[in-house]
Amino acid sequence: MPKRATYKVGALNLTIHPHSAEKYAALFKDAFQFRKPLRLHGDIQGVIHTVFDLIEGHPEKGLHGNLIKYTSIDPSNPWYDVSKGKVATKQQLDELSIPDGLAPNMKWTRYFFDPVHHKIIWVCQGPGISFSTSAVWKMFTSFFQHPTIVKDYGIPEITVEQDRDRLAQIFEMFRIEKLTIEYSRPNPDDDDDEEAEKAVEEKLRAQKIQTVQTIYSSEHHAGISPDKSTRALSRLALSNGCVRAKGKDAAGKRLEESTENHPWSLPFRMEQQKTNLALWLPQVVPDIIKALLK
Repeated sequence: MPKRATYKVGALNLTIHPHSAEKYAALFKDAFQFRKPLRLHGDIQGVIHTVFDLIEGHPEKGLHGNLIKYTSIDPSNPWYDVSKGKVATKQQLDELSIPDGLAPNMKWTRYFFDPVHHKIIWVCQGPGISFSTSAVWKMFTSFFQHPTIVKDYGIPEITVEQDRDRLAQIFEMFRIEKLTIEYSRPNPDDDDDEEAEKAVEEKLRAQKIQTVQTIYSSEHHAGISPDKSTRALSRLALSNGCVRAKGKDAAGKRLEESTENHPWSLPFRMEQQKTNLALWLPQVVPDIIKALLK
């Protein structure tokens, strides 16, 4: 029986103003010219390794490539002889030879950028794959921060897509005493049927507002009852900000929740030996986008 494995994908939302699929694709291609490795944590470095057109000559149809991370070694630091259980000797170090430019423990994963919906999607978990949301967010945030990019495009907003079920749990809280909704001005997609996002974008653009924080506090001994508008703004914040809530459960125990602590992910179960991530990921992007826009 073929061996099956679970792969999970995560997603980031990228926002610039003004926007179009062509401009997003140009932003990505221009940023790639200035890419450089970034320290993710400890000795681990990461870099956006490659960028390819999904359809040659039409980057606005989609871009994809590899993300790489590896260990950066400082040869001047002390070395340890594991076999002898002691610090390595000078003679051992003199015999050590690591060519310049080589780094060990390389790991890779696949990403896809959808310029229409401005989503960055990557395989975050799978056999031999572990690329955390925080690490990938850090890689792409740095990717778009070169002064030339900022001068030409402004500062792109990159937000972690957050778990939709977590928002539902917040609204199911027995008593919501404080609700905070934070979001940046969104980019409504041309094929998006959600009118609330378009209305918010137009309202904030007209007032030259980039970010919003709205705090709701309940009446004394009462809980907040979010209406349709508040729920719509909260859903918008899952891609463009975050939602935080404080309240109590039915037993009176104090609760505190935040969607930003719960990144969105989507699992896929597949045959491990037959899975070519470079071919597979672009094929499932429509299903991933559909899940994100629910």
